[in-house]
Amino acid sequence: MATPSLLLSLLLSQDAQAAACDVAGLTKQIAEDTADAAAVAWTTLARCDAAAGKKEAPKAFGRLVQGEPTDAASVLAVELGAGEVVSTWISGLQSDERARALKALGTACPSSAPVQAYFVERAGKLGDDFWDQRWYMPLADCAAPAVQTVLADQLAKGPGGNPTRWGSVLETYVRAQGEAALPLLAELVAKNKSAEQQLTIIAVYADAARGGAGADAAKASAAKAAAAAALVGIAPQLAPRAVEQARLTLQGFGEEEAADKLAALRYAERRQKSGEFHWGVVVLETTTCKKDKVQQRIHVGVASEPGNTWPDQMKGRIAPAMGQAWPMELVKACKGEGTVEIHTSPEPLADPAALKAWTDEKVKALTKPEIKPTRIEHELLRV
Repeated sequence: MATPSLLLSLLLSQDAQAAACDVAGLTKQIAEDTADAAAVAWTTLARCDAAAGKKEAPKAFGRLVQGEPTDAASVLAVELGAGEVVSTWISGLQSDERARALKALGTACPSSAPVQAYFVERAGKLGDDFWDQRWYMPLADCAAPAVQTVLADQLAKGPGGNPTRWGSVLETYVRAQGEAALPLLAELVAKNKSAEQQLTIIAVYADAARGGAGADAAKASAAKAAAAAALVGIAPQLAPRAVEQARLTLQGFGEEEAADKLAALRYAERRQKSGEFHWGVVVLETTTCKKDKVQQRIHVGVASEPGNTWPDQMKGRIAPAMGQAWPMELVKACKGEGTVEIHTSPEPLADPAALKAWTDEKVKALTKPEIKPTRIEHELLRV
């Protein structure tokens, strides 16, 4: 048996399309054939006699099932002005079938003004059902201004009581618009101050960086650069958790330096008067000397950095900075073998009291009374 796509291609290429329509024969097929074959028959009829096709549309769609032949027929029906028939058919589908049927219309949307008008009309007529039933989803592939205005108007209403749906509409809009969505994203960040809302907005900068529906490689590359710059620009308005998400997004763009600089915003309230950030540091040297005697030194102090370091980076930046300032010489003095463990505070700390409290707690946790480690205080370490 021929597949639906093969059946469709074969029947649409029949000489009957070039000749006079066999209206009676095609109408009989529509009424009596299998659902897929009936869809093909209706499409053939509509292409060769639009008036007859429109007349037969209610009967035809009343017995059709979702699939490639009917999806193609639905696009043609909308273009012939039988959109209400298509809507009635779609409303009777299961959610997964409806999604596939709408995707077919969305694929046709960029090049079909009637399909664009159909989505706009449906948004106005269906109201909340347009959004709840996800009619908007295929518009990610259709950057036509008319349908994108529908999405933008919905976004302007704000998340309301359905932030998940609002986020999905936002993602659809940005995927279609690409770089062109960046101004709206900046506006939304300014209007939506909660961390949850800002996290939703920041997440779609990666979609904007793809350049929008139909973007080529050059457009996508330009869009990624623009998205990165825009994200850095709005970062001062972000809640702390949203700054963390912005960091991850910039890292995804390959903008490591820009991502690091956001640490100063994330921990802005911890900034010292000097403009730098201070972290507690405890380094534990453990060495096994002659006769299996274990010795330890605990080095304590404060590391200072300009605000371009995140907690998961701090330990890696301490080791190369210690050098001669914080010499680790217990192995050499003991002529044995040992380890060096670096511990840093989980975040920069704002005042000396907080630094001392973290340091003392960490030293206590690391100290083994039977070893009696030597504690060594160090000067400020710049990293």
